[in-house]
Amino acid sequence: MVSDDFLLEYAWIIKEFQNSNGMSLKELNERWIADKDYSKGVELNYHTFHRHLDNLAVSLGVIIEYDYRQHVYHMVNKEPLRGKEMIDFMFQAMVINKWMRELVGLEHRVSLQRFSLGEHVIKDVVLAIKKNRVIDIDYLPQKKTEITNHTVLPYGLKMYDHRIYLIGKSRDSILPFELDRIKALRITSKSFMMPADFNIHEYYFHFFGVFRDENIQPEMVVIRTFENEHRYLKELPLHHSQEEIQQKDPSYHDYKIFVSPSEDFISKLISRQDRLVVLSPDWLVDAIDERLCKMQNLYQKVKISRGV
Repeated sequence: MVSDDFLLEYAWIIKEFQNSNGMSLKELNERWIADKDYSKGVELNYHTFHRHLDNLAVSLGVIIEYDYRQHVYHMVNKEPLRGKEMIDFMFQAMVINKWMRELVGLEHRVSLQRFSLGEHVIKDVVLAIKKNRVIDIDYLPQKKTEITNHTVLPYGLKMYDHRIYLIGKSRDSILPFELDRIKALRITSKSFMMPADFNIHEYYFHFFGVFRDENIQPEMVVIRTFENEHRYLKELPLHHSQEEIQQKDPSYHDYKIFVSPSEDFISKLISRQDRLVVLSPDWLVDAIDERLCKMQNLYQKVKISRGV
């Protein structure tokens, strides 16, 4: 089994080469030694480095080769941005785990938010995805009290809103299943042929969240943010297509987003309605306005019932 320290070194090496057009072992070592949180000031020697390269090729399919003409190492199959997110997630998770261990015994000084990760089934889900094996699950949907049974072809995983979802085909539809809501899982002996053209990033390319509706076509949505909301959107964009629209008035910031405005996206906008407004399209403005009116009416009824 690979130790956590080695996994951190693997992730660190990948991250450095993804952000580089190539470097010598000497240059890599200068960066490594400077990052004392991981290196502890100890050099990454030639034999250890090449052992890491061999393991990266076997375990993750990451190929880093030496260019004898330029005398540098470079990543052969450098992933595009959408593939890079998995390495970034792994690196961040391991870094957090590394430093949180230092706080064991000081739990009264740390407040954490629980993530819904489905620890009880994640191992079998990953195995089924890797082996292309059909699974049988007992599932408790949101807002329902009865468990339902599903035969699922597991296509992949997607993280959204502190939850991990299994994206799989069931009864001729591709559906999201929250891992924490899977009450039982059985890997069957049946295999399935994974569609060669399925890519989870492309499948959700125009959507926000995990629910995808073929009837909702992508269109340009323009929003206006107030106060400091623009800083939040710069750090955590609502969607990968988000672009700021230049304007002269510093009291607000406008953004355009080319997205399929599904229920998840609309709910996200409504949750931020004290800090942003939708400018277009008109139908989306009307839909949000209608929901806000219903919300206001509900509060009015509550006030009346309380004699306020």
